[in-house]
Amino acid sequence: MFWSGRQLEQTPFHGAAAHFIRRQIHLGRLQPDERLPAERALSETLGISRVTLREAIGVLEEGDYVVSRRGAKGGTFVAPHSILDEVARRHLTRDPGGAWRMLEYLQATFLAALDYACDRRSPANLSTLSEIARKLDGGDSGAKLREARFEFFAEVGLASSNHNFEEAITVALDALFHPIPDGRLAQSREVMGKAVSEAHDALKMRDRSAARNVGVAVLEDIGRALNDAMVASSRT
Repeated sequence: MFWSGRQLEQTPFHGAAAHFIRRQIHLGRLQPDERLPAERALSETLGISRVTLREAIGVLEEGDYVVSRRGAKGGTFVAPHSILDEVARRHLTRDPGGAWRMLEYLQATFLAALDYACDRRSPANLSTLSEIARKLDGGDSGAKLREARFEFFAEVGLASSNHNFEEAITVALDALFHPIPDGRLAQSREVMGKAVSEAHDALKMRDRSAARNVGVAVLEDIGRALNDAMVASSRT
């Protein structure tokens, strides 16, 4: 599902538009093979000209993030899963040390957000966490896991009532775009499902200790996935 976010009218350059769409893919907000909105609608959503949007799409095509198809059912589509996995591998191996530092950054911000969320969460936040848990039951791909993970982290940021946490979490998850090896997918889904359920209960009870334990568990799983992806990349 394409998330519009804020318009880019203050920075109407194709690079900014490409970065925005790329982030939606990294976060799982745009899924493999998903069709992007029509050119006119997307340019209006982003607050840029259609010419600038075409330039942005060109950048994304060069990076293997999207493909253009002609014909009655043509348009611009997110690249297939297999291609995005290769893109994610390149993204990760370009700066492995940077990925570990970004994970530390995510750890600091997410655990702090959980702490504040225990005090500030609303019934709406708890309801959204329940919806995310149900979505995980039907997710069977790395992209679906990324989407559910982002929604979980973002909802905690929202529950903290501090937009700085929300932005920091988004930046970190964007930077941590990585392939999820098939051997890790089921385990990571299980960890995420348990984390979302336990986070719901911890925030409902305003239990900081339990909330922190949830955060540590899901962050450790991301760390294991990063390590597995790096090991697998070193063998190719």
